Amino acid sequence: MYYSSVPGEFLIDNENCKIPNVNPYSSNAMNIFKVRKAKNCSDLPLLTSIERISYNDVRLNINYQYSKDYLSFWQNKFYCYYQRISRSQNEENADDEILLSGEFIEFNSNHQLKEEDEFIFVTCDGFYDFTLIRYLKTSIYKNVHAVIVAKKSVSKKLTTSNNKDKTNVLFIGIDSLSRLNLIRAMPATHDYLQQNQWIEMKGYNKIGDNTFPNLMAVLTGVNESHAFKICNPYEVGAIHNCKFLWDDFNEGNYATAYAEDFMTFSSFNYLKKGFLKPPTDYYMRPPLLAAEKLLNIKRDFSTWSITCVGLQHYADYIYNYAADFVETFKNSSYFGLFWTNSFSHEDLSLPSSYDIKMRKHLRKLEEMKILENTIIILFADHGMRFGPIRKYFTGWLEERLPFLYLWFPQKFQNEHPKLIENLKINSDRLTTPYDLYITAKHILMLSGDYNKSLELTAQSCPNCQSLFNEIPINRTCSEVSIPNEYCTCTPFKEIDNSLPVVFKIANFIVDQLNEKLSKYDECAKLKLNKIISARNVTFNDKTETLVSFSVLPSNGEFEATVRSSISYKNFKLLGEISRINRYGDQSKCVHDSHLRKFCYCL
Repeated sequence: MYYSSVPGEFLIDNENCKIPNVNPYSSNAMNIFKVRKAKNCSDLPLLTSIERISYNDVRLNINYQYSKDYLSFWQNKFYCYYQRISRSQNEENADDEILLSGEFIEFNSNHQLKEEDEFIFVTCDGFYDFTLIRYLKTSIYKNVHAVIVAKKSVSKKLTTSNNKDKTNVLFIGIDSLSRLNLIRAMPATHDYLQQNQWIEMKGYNKIGDNTFPNLMAVLTGVNESHAFKICNPYEVGAIHNCKFLWDDFNEGNYATAYAEDFMTFSSFNYLKKGFLKPPTDYYMRPPLLAAEKLLNIKRDFSTWSITCVGLQHYADYIYNYAADFVETFKNSSYFGLFWTNSFSHEDLSLPSSYDIKMRKHLRKLEEMKILENTIIILFADHGMRFGPIRKYFTGWLEERLPFLYLWFPQKFQNEHPKLIENLKINSDRLTTPYDLYITAKHILMLSGDYNKSLELTAQSCPNCQSLFNEIPINRTCSEVSIPNEYCTCTPFKEIDNSLPVVFKIANFIVDQLNEKLSKYDECAKLKLNKIISARNVTFNDKTETLVSFSVLPSNGEFEATVRSSISYKNFKLLGEISRINRYGDQSKCVHDSHLRKFCYCL
C-alpha cells in the first residue's frame, strides 16, 4: 500500500528519476514510531506579558490576576524588575555570550518599553508587607522576553520603500522532519496544509548531509565546500562574507528577522563561530542564550533534548516571536526565518508531541490575516539522520526527502496565474534547496523595490531555477548539483547482504574510514562488525552498491555507496560516508565536525 496524492509506485516517475512512493505507515516505520504526548511545561500562567499598542508603543504588563498562583502563604505582596540582555562585546564569542545590565528597572503594569529594552530578563520577588524593607524576599517568578521594538534604522528603511504593496516572505523551518514523517507524526498539521491548498513539493531532495549545507543552499545558493572557502563558519566573522537572502531583502527595504531555538545545535553555531554582528534587524539568539542560562529547563526523557524553557515550550518562544514580528510589520514589508530544533531533531516520534501546537500556530497566522499578504515557505532541511529507522530503506529515503509546502496569497495568485500554474506542475518534479533560494529571489524581484540587478541563479547550481518556471520533466540529480549519495532517483533493489562481495565492499569503506582517521592517534582503528543491509543498481557496465554496516570498537553504524564494474572490481567511493546512529561523546577528542562522526576516542 502506498500513501500519496500521486497514484502509482513512484512519487517522481520519468526515465531519469524514479523516487519511490513509500508508505509512511509501513511496518518497519510503525514498529519504531510511537505517538508522544504533548509536553506540559507548567500549569502556571505567565505573570508577565507583552502588549503591543502600536509599532512605537509596546508595554510590559504584570498579570496581577495570577499573582495568587505564585505567592506563598507567608507572602502577600511582590514587586517586579528587569535587566536588559545584550550581546557580548568579546568578538571571539560574540554569538555565544550575553551580558546583563547592572541596572535593575522596577516596573508596574502598563510599562512602556524603549528601543534598548528589546531583550529583557524579568524577576519578581515576593515578600510580606510587615517587613518595612524587603529583607525577607524570595524570587517567585523569572522570565525572558524578546520584544519587537521600534528601531530607528528599520523605520527609516521602511519609509524609503518605493513600493508599499509588496508581498511579505516568511520561512518556517523544522529540523530533521521528512515528508513521510510529517504525514506520520504530525497528521493534524499535515491535514491542515492539505485542506487549505498549500502546495507541496513532493520531489524536494536535500543536497548535503546535515543542516548547514542544506540551509546554506536555501539562504545563499552555495554548497558547503564553497561556503568554507568564502565564508568559513569556523572563523570569527567570516560567515558575513556570504550574502544571505535576508541581506537581499534588506536591500529591498524589508524588515528582517531570524530566530532559532536550542542554542547548542543551532545551524550557524554548532562547532562554529556564528555571527560577529546580528545578521538581521531582529535576531533572537541573545535572549534565548539568557533563557537557557537563567531559567529552569526540562528535557525530553528519551532524547535529552531541551523541550521546556521556563514555563513555556522552547519552540513557543520562536513562534510567538514570529507572530509578534509579522503583526508589527504586516502593513509594511518583512522577511523572516524562524527555525526550530527542539521537538524534531533527536527522535522520529518526538514531532508528534508538538503536532496540535504546530497547527494552532499556523491557524493563528491565518486568524491574524497574515496569509492575505505573505508567502509562507514551510520546510525542513532533511529527514532523520540517526536512529533505528535508518536501518531500513524507508529511513534512507526519508533522510533525503525533507518536506516542503508553500502558501501563496490569493492576490499573488491572481496577479501571477502562470507562475502558480508552473509551481503546481513542479510539485511532481525533482526539486532542490537551490531552487528554493532562486524562488525567494524571484519573489523579491517581483516586488519592484530592488534597485540592483538580481540574477535568478544559484552559484553552486547553474542549472537550478525558480520554482515559478516549469522544471524539465527529465531533470537528473547531477544536473542540479545533488551529490550521488543523496540522490533518491536511483532505483536501488535489495540484495542478499551475506554475499561475499558485500563484505568486500564494506571492508573497502572501512579502509576509507581508517584512512580519514589515520592522522589522529587519539582515534581507534575501526574494523567491520556486521552488515545491516545492501542494495544495488546497474547502469550499463557499472554497478552501484549501497551498503549499511557496523564497526568495532565504537559500534558505529555507517552507510555509503560504492561504484564498481559489473564483476565488482575497481571500487570507487561515491560521495561521503554517512553515520546513521548517534555517536554522543565518543569523538569528543576531535573538533573537526566531519571526523566527529567517525572517530572513537581511545
